[in-house]
Amino acid sequence: PVRTSCASLQRLCEMSATMLQERACEATMRIGVDHGIFDVLWIERCPVFARYDGAPWLAEARQRIRDTAASALAAFRAAGG
Repeated sequence: PVRTSCASLQRLCEMSATMLQERACEATMRIGVDHGIFDVLWIERCPVFARYDGAPWLAEARQRIRDTAASALAAFRAAGG
C-alpha cells in the first residue's frame, strides 16, 4: 500500500540523514516525494534534516510535499470533508 511505502521511505530518509549519508537521503527523499509523501510537519520540522537546510534537493522536496498536501486537502474539502 502507498501509505506504508511512504512511511517506510520517510524512516529511511531519517536514517540516512542521521548516518550523514546525504546522497542516500536525497535519493530516498526523491523516491518518497514521487510516491506522494504529503507530511508537511515531518519535512518542515524533522531535526535530522537541519544539516541539509539550503540544499536545493531539500528545498525542492519541501515544496513538492507542500503542493501535494495542499492538493489533498483541497480534494478532501471539495468532497465535503
